[in-house]
Amino acid sequence: MFCPKCGKRSGGLCLGCLLKEKPIILRDIRLDVCACGRYRFKESWGGKLGDEISAMVEKNLVAPHNIEITDTEVEYEIKQDKILVHVEVHGVYNTKKFKKKKEFQIPLKKTSCPLCSKISGGYYETIVQFRTKYKPTPKDINIKMVSRMENVRGGVDFYIVDGKYGRQIKKKFKERGFYVKESSKLIGKKNGRNVYQTSISIKEPDFSEGDFMIHRNRILRILKRGYKTRLLDIVTGKHSTLPLRNLSESEIVARGSDARAGIVIAVTPDEVQVMDLKNNKMY
Repeated sequence: MFCPKCGKRSGGLCLGCLLKEKPIILRDIRLDVCACGRYRFKESWGGKLGDEISAMVEKNLVAPHNIEITDTEVEYEIKQDKILVHVEVHGVYNTKKFKKKKEFQIPLKKTSCPLCSKISGGYYETIVQFRTKYKPTPKDINIKMVSRMENVRGGVDFYIVDGKYGRQIKKKFKERGFYVKESSKLIGKKNGRNVYQTSISIKEPDFSEGDFMIHRNRILRILKRGYKTRLLDIVTGKHSTLPLRNLSESEIVARGSDARAGIVIAVTPDEVQVMDLKNNKMY
C-alpha cells in the first residue's frame, strides 16, 4: 500500500502526511505568574511554576485519535513573558513506533498572587510576639508570610498574613520548649462569618539544657527542653519526663555552664576529696 497523499510506501496515510493535516498540538494554556514564583492556571493558584510545567504540558498534549502517545520528554525555558517548551513525543501509529520533536510557547502574564497582594497592603491575621533571648531566623519563620516586622521592647513582633501559618509557628516553638499562649479578638465579619485577629505570645523559660533546678525537693538536671522536658535526678540517677508548664515555679540552683569536671582523689567515712581539673584546686 502507498500513502494516498505523497505516494510513499505506507500502510495507508503516512505519519508525515497525517501530522500535516492533524498536527500534535498543545491545548491553549495561559498562565498568570507572580514575582514570588507562584502561578495561576484556570483560576487556581499553584506553587512554584517550574514544579508543574512538565505535568501540565503532558496533560494538555492532543494527538489525532489514531496516534497513541506512549511517553513524552519535556524541556523548557522560562522567559520574561513566555515559556519555551521543547517536547519529544514517543508514540505508535499503524503499529509502528515513532519519535517526534515539537516546540510550543506558553504566554505568561505578570500579576500579584493573593498572598503577595495581602503583604503589600499590610494585611495580617496573626501577630506572633517573641519575648525571648533567642532571635528567630529564616528557618523559624518564612519571611514571605510576613507583612510587617517590628522590633519592640524585649523582643520582636511578626505580622503573619495567614492564620494557619501562625498556628504552625506556635506548634513548632511549643514543641521546642517555649511558653506559648494564644488569644483572639473579633474584628468583623466577612461573607457572613466572624473574622478574628490572633495574638500568639512566645516566651522563653529561664532555664536551659544542662541547668540544675529544685523541683518538689529534688535536684534535677535538664537534659532536653521541650513540650515534655527530659530530666535527670542527680541523687537517684533516674530519668523522668515532665510537661514544661509543671516546671514554671521551679527554682534554678545552678547553670550548666557552672559545672566543671573534677577527679575524686580520696573517699573516707568523713569526707570526699575532689580536685578541680580547671585549676587543680582541692576541695
